[in-house]
Amino acid sequence: MDAIGREAVAQTRAIARELRLLIRAGLSEEELSITLYHEILEAASVAIANPPAGVMDFNEADFEQAARDAHERWGNASPASLNLLCNFMDFEENELMVDRDKIQFDLIKLANGGRILRLTEPRSGLALEKKLAPADAVVRQKEKLLRAFEAALARVELAAA
Repeated sequence: MDAIGREAVAQTRAIARELRLLIRAGLSEEELSITLYHEILEAASVAIANPPAGVMDFNEADFEQAARDAHERWGNASPASLNLLCNFMDFEENELMVDRDKIQFDLIKLANGGRILRLTEPRSGLALEKKLAPADAVVRQKEKLLRAFEAALARVELAAA
């Protein structure tokens, strides 16, 4: 379940330079593998400051297709095959993730297929979430939400000073 009680299949949290995944039990081996590829690729794309050009315009269908292609190419997801995927998508030339010690990113895959992007600043408790439009580029949606979140966070920090 997500924070407001919607049934979720997976949640990926990006904190500083870590990705933490929670995936619903009961998936087949293939579903689990494809979910891992999808979640890692999408989370890395959202968490990095300057994603590779190859993923900048990816929408949900693009991430899903890349995950299925990775599963076909490298088999069941493993640490080694997840690294291969990131290198294949040109993440090896970028810092893995932005070192944002204040902002936590959550990507939540709902059971109905929808995706939620939530930004949280744990010290203030400020959180902002958006249901992602499946046909729109995820990174571009993240950038818009991040700008709004950072503006709101600046107001909270100013009010607390």
